[in-house]
Order: sequence, then C-alpha cells, then structure tokens
Amino acid sequence: MHDKLTGPVFFSEKTVAERSYLDLLELYTLPQLPSRTFLLQVWALPHFCHHVRNHLDRKMAGRWIGRGGPIAWPPRSPDLTPVDFPLWGYVKNIFYQVKINELQHLKARIRDPVATVTPNMLQVRIFVVPPRKPTFKFTRKLCIRKKH
Repeated sequence: MHDKLTGPVFFSEKTVAERSYLDLLELYTLPQLPSRTFLLQVWALPHFCHHVRNHLDRKMAGRWIGRGGPIAWPPRSPDLTPVDFPLWGYVKNIFYQVKINELQHLKARIRDPVATVTPNMLQVRIFVVPPRKPTFKFTRKLCIRKKH
C-alpha cells in the first residue's frame, strides 16, 4: 500500500500543455510510484495527447486509467472519484480557514494541509449500499412515481 500522497505540483506555465505534463510524469510522478500502482488520468487535453499515452503504455503497461488507455475512464465521469471526496474535503476545510492574499500564500494553503495527510487517511474504504426496491416505474418516455 502506498503510504504517502504525491504532490501537489504547481506549474509555472499559465496553461499545462502536452510537454510540461509529460515532463511532470517522466521526471516527478512516475519515479515516485511504487510498482503495481495504478495511475488515474481524467479528461484534461494534455492527458490524452499521443506522446503521453505512448509513454504511459511503455512505463505503466496496463496500469493506467484514462481516455484512450488500457482501462477506460467512462465518458462524462467526474474528475473526483468517491475515494477523493474525504481527502479533498479535509484539504478544503484547512484551506478555507483564512483569506488568501497572494499566489505564494495560495500555494502554501494547498501544500500545508496536503503535508499533514497521514497514511491512515489514504486507506481506501469501500461502502456497499444495499439495493432498494424501485420507487419509479418507467413506461415508454413517461416516468410515474409508484404509490406506497
């Protein structure tokens, strides 16, 4: 189990392009990942460029999730996965405690709570929701609420 959070990473460019994203993967992200780790990429354009996908196919064969990858990320899915919600909520609770003054302060307000994330907070918890009786009846293009 990976016991640390990698990041955050701040780009100096106003827009993250194919080359800067590929540099991030080659020089920073992939060297830190333990073997058998999966990488999730979402819909940002630099994630989908052929140079990035080819590099991931070579370095993480079958272990990356994303558009055009060996494990597809479903279209129109949110960028945050259910596993991200508690972690992002934790960071936001700390981040929004003070007003941001400038760019360096903004970066510190992101970096500081991320640095306090413990290995226990990174454990994946899966909650199983029991199936419910359907409360709606679908007929052709009409949806009618069932009476109880």
